[in-house]
Amino acid sequence: MIQDEIFFKKEGDNWYKRNADILGTESHPDAALSLIELYGLAPKKVLEIGSSNGWRLEAIRTRYGAKCFGVEPSKSAVTDGKKRYPKIALHRGLASKIPLKQKFDLVIVNYVLHWISREELFASIAEIDRMVADGGLLVIGDFAPDHPTKSPYHHLPKDDVHTFKLDYTKIFEATATYRVAAKLSFRHIDHVLTPHVEGKDRGMIALLEKSQKGFYIGT
Repeated sequence: MIQDEIFFKKEGDNWYKRNADILGTESHPDAALSLIELYGLAPKKVLEIGSSNGWRLEAIRTRYGAKCFGVEPSKSAVTDGKKRYPKIALHRGLASKIPLKQKFDLVIVNYVLHWISREELFASIAEIDRMVADGGLLVIGDFAPDHPTKSPYHHLPKDDVHTFKLDYTKIFEATATYRVAAKLSFRHIDHVLTPHVEGKDRGMIALLEKSQKGFYIGT
């Protein structure tokens, strides 16, 4: 199995069981929510890819009155989220095969892309783009090392599963369909915003704007 299938069949549930008790309760601020607040966004229709049980979407729904949708590989997370947050529309699925046809004015992909198998990366990028409405916004949060880094996933030492850490905003920006409106760096361990952090410990949160006309110089 490629690692997307591993997460869909078992590891997504295992990750959720390890982390369910702390989701949304961490002492540090959530970078995605902070970015939305900092830039005064007022989303009306929001999709989070890799939404876990929907805790972040519930915060957005409560604060902004937005219609919120989530896609998540963990069956346990989706089942629990539907009970906890009945006003959030949660769906089980992968970034490479999003089971939705709508478009959204805000799409969030937070600490997801580094898990995706390289066989499915471009399919996932295409699916994410399919979800963002023209003129809409995309929030990407992930690790931001100085150079692309591949590391074994320590929870599955017997499986060929890795994390792939790089600046994923560059893939979207290279199409000229997206431009980076904001990019903030922080220490991954505590989300403290600071420019003084080594690449191996650096996280980032970015806000990208989409235009199907493209962001080109000249005519």
